[in-house]
Amino acid sequence: MNFLRKNWLLILTGLLTILLAILAVLTAVRLKTIAPVAPTVPQRQPRAVAPACTLTFDLLLSPTPTAAPSGTPAPSATPTPTTGVSIPTVTQTPAPTQKPNELPNCTGLSASPTSGTVPLTVSFTGNGTDRDGKIISFEFTFGDGAKETKEIERVYAKDNESVTVAHTYDKAGSYWASLRVRDNNDEWSGTPDACRVKIEVEAKIGGGPTSTPRPTEKPGVTRTPTPIPTGTPRLTATPALLPGTTATPSATIYTPPVPQAGFDLPTVGAVVGGLLLTTLGLLLIL
Repeated sequence: MNFLRKNWLLILTGLLTILLAILAVLTAVRLKTIAPVAPTVPQRQPRAVAPACTLTFDLLLSPTPTAAPSGTPAPSATPTPTTGVSIPTVTQTPAPTQKPNELPNCTGLSASPTSGTVPLTVSFTGNGTDRDGKIISFEFTFGDGAKETKEIERVYAKDNESVTVAHTYDKAGSYWASLRVRDNNDEWSGTPDACRVKIEVEAKIGGGPTSTPRPTEKPGVTRTPTPIPTGTPRLTATPALLPGTTATPSATIYTPPVPQAGFDLPTVGAVVGGLLLTTLGLLLIL
């Protein structure tokens, strides 16, 4: 008992020092602990909830209906002819027979000019008739693999139509241009000789661009090629990385480690305070 009375201050100082040391150790351990932040925080998997009740359905097949017996058909009344009254006879008129469609006719194809040098632009004029309808389409074939179709609106179409188109030949040669027409029943005509024309295209002789002769250099003179100036290289921005981290693909979101406690000041304060209390206790005892 006397020991406690004499050394109570020393015991109190020692207890406070131990508490401060424990606080310092816990703070240091807490500072070194890091944990990821959202969105990479692991989520707890929810547990499935057991169903509160269960419904049971019973399907009952309905019986096949039985056809009810049909009753006795009622006798139909037969009209009795009245004496002296004549019944008129109805004569059916046969429906008129539809006449078959007549094909349209291509009546002519003209071209102007029919010869020349490349490139040669030729104007074609085609004509067509239809005796029982209207001409609604002209199809020109130019002989060099190209075609052109001219459509006429059905409202404005006539039984005798004429259409003019232009075509340019870019290569020399002989070409046979032709034409066929279509009527309002979507029937095409043939291609008679009157709807065929020959185009003669000749190659251009002379008249081309004149090449400029290169200057003759003096003997013994060596030309130095002029260097091609290169453009200023573009600066590429390199993203700065935090110390201790590595580059990651753009699709991955980098999550820096974040400490869960404060900084080192509480630890330093706890150690310094413990040392001061210990020194004060020793001074009082001595």
